[in-house]
Amino acid sequence: MKIARFAFATLLAACFVCVSPAENRKATSVVIKDSDASAPTAPSGNSEVFQNIVIQAGTTYSIDSQMDYSSASTVAVGVQCSVCTTVDSSLGASGLILIPRWLVANTDIFTVAENKAATTFPYWDAGGAVFDVYGPQFRLTLQNTGSAAIKIQQVTIFRRGQ
Repeated sequence: MKIARFAFATLLAACFVCVSPAENRKATSVVIKDSDASAPTAPSGNSEVFQNIVIQAGTTYSIDSQMDYSSASTVAVGVQCSVCTTVDSSLGASGLILIPRWLVANTDIFTVAENKAATTFPYWDAGGAVFDVYGPQFRLTLQNTGSAAIKIQQVTIFRRGQ
């Protein structure tokens, strides 16, 4: 019986330790001084909406949130693509990676602690991620690791309390 429990525990441990598609990419380091994103088109108390974003192949597009995240515990990001209608044109197949960046005390550059590849999105044309908050100022970087431009209809950022 102990052998069966040990085997089951080993199997469960192996299931929890797996490589995500985003971890299998080549490491890069990019310092972005200024955002190329425009102001949100529909700001409200706990959310911001950015529309009509085009990310050229092999580049990044950064969005600076105007909200204060000092009292937030998480930030949720939703992405909607109106031209992603098949598996081949899906956000995941296009090579989209969501990279949350935080401006923390005593630094003048944004820091990255995690990321989320669009290959994990449940739908071809939409998906999102929830990230932990690491500082008061948030910048979302959208990375295109694919070979064609990505056209995003809308990105919504939700600030979530503690």
